[in-house]
Amino acid sequence: MLRNTAQQKLGFQLLRLVNVGTIDCNATQHHNGTTTYQLSEPLPSPECDTQWRLKNGSSLTYQHQIHTEMVLSWTNQSITTKDCLTLNYTVDCVTPMVVEEVECNPSCIMTDPKSLKAIRRDERHHTMTWIVLGFFCFLFILLFSIILFFAKDTDSKGKQRGNGP
Repeated sequence: MLRNTAQQKLGFQLLRLVNVGTIDCNATQHHNGTTTYQLSEPLPSPECDTQWRLKNGSSLTYQHQIHTEMVLSWTNQSITTKDCLTLNYTVDCVTPMVVEEVECNPSCIMTDPKSLKAIRRDERHHTMTWIVLGFFCFLFILLFSIILFFAKDTDSKGKQRGNGP
């Protein structure tokens, strides 16, 4: 009897997996770096279990719990995250029998504004370093040129005096 139950569960799960792949996910990255992921269809039933996960499997939302450090808002059909991420969405319903999983791959054109400021600060530091270094190199070359000019000028005047009547 136990073996029959296990086979029935496996058959039930395989039957449920037939519906995979009918939901689409559209991602929109906002000017401030946050990203909203919108599903193309609403949930088949309010009793469905849903989950938003990172590509590495870490859960952002599950059964009305959210990862507050990464998620700004969440509804049954969308999620808004602080950063642009690749996410997986899973919906698992008993009635109707539906299991769907979709991967959301946004085109991340911006990064988090905080990280941009950090990069800019670092770039400013490197730029100032190169400006100061360039200025001192210019002064060194100028000073060396002046010394060579006067040394050559002094040497040519000395040769002229020594060849006189």
